[in-house]
Amino acid sequence: MTLRHRGFFAGLEAAAVLSLVMALGRMAGLGVNLELALGALVTGAEGLGTWMLGFALHLTLGGLLGEVYALLLARVLRRSDPHAGLYLGLVHAMVAGLLLGALGGPLAPLPEVPPMGPFFAALGAPGVAYFILLHALFGVTLAAVLFRRLAGVPRPAAVSAGPR
Repeated sequence: MTLRHRGFFAGLEAAAVLSLVMALGRMAGLGVNLELALGALVTGAEGLGTWMLGFALHLTLGGLLGEVYALLLARVLRRSDPHAGLYLGLVHAMVAGLLLGALGGPLAPLPEVPPMGPFFAALGAPGVAYFILLHALFGVTLAAVLFRRLAGVPRPAAVSAGPR
C-alpha cells in the first residue's frame, strides 16, 4: 500500500472521529452539523438522507485531506507523529477558517444549519475554540493512525522518526 493510500485511510478514520466528536458537541449544545451542511449543498434539503450523503462527503474529504497530510508529513516535515499532526491541524484550521470567512454566509441555506462565519465565530469564543480543536484533533488523529500504519512497514527514506 502506498503512502497516499495509507494517508487516505488515516484521513477517513480521522474524519470519522471528528463526526463522533461533533455529534457529542451537538448533544452538548454546540450547533455544528457539518454533515448536514455538506449534504444540503448537494440536495438543498434536510433529512436523514441528506445527513448520510453529507457524512459520506465528509469521510471522502477527510480521506483526500489525509493524502495531503501524509505527503506533507513525509516530504516536508519528514516525520509522522501526533506532534507533527498537531502542527498541520493548526495550519489547516487557519486556512479553513479564512476560507470560511472568504466564502461568506452559511455552507447551506437551511434553517437547521445557521451561518457559522470564519472560525465558527458566530458561535462566540467557544465556537472558535471548538473549530481549532476539531482541526487539531483531525491532525493528531490522522498522524497517529498513519504512524501506527507505518510502524510495521519499512519506511521510505523521507519518513523517519527523527534525525539519524
